[in-house]
Amino acid sequence: MSRTLSIAKTLENIKTASSKWLKEKHILDFAWQTGYGVFGVSHRDLNEAIAYVAHQEEHYRKISLQDEYRTLLREHGIQFDKRYLWD
Repeated sequence: MSRTLSIAKTLENIKTASSKWLKEKHILDFAWQTGYGVFGVSHRDLNEAIAYVAHQEEHYRKISLQDEYRTLLREHGIQFDKRYLWD
């Protein structure tokens, strides 16, 4: 990620480009959520992160994204108001 681009701008670029690509492929039943969470991954944990992404469908049969996200926030001492986590 470029040091001169904000996380918000980077995600805007990703969402815009991927939405355009999906529309070009005639995949019209997709929409990005309005919010996002950002977590860093160290190089030594890269393979674990790749495996996590590759197996998301199976993973989220066991725990909801919402529950997992709240757990991550709590584990890292990040305070939050659950009223503002989801649309």
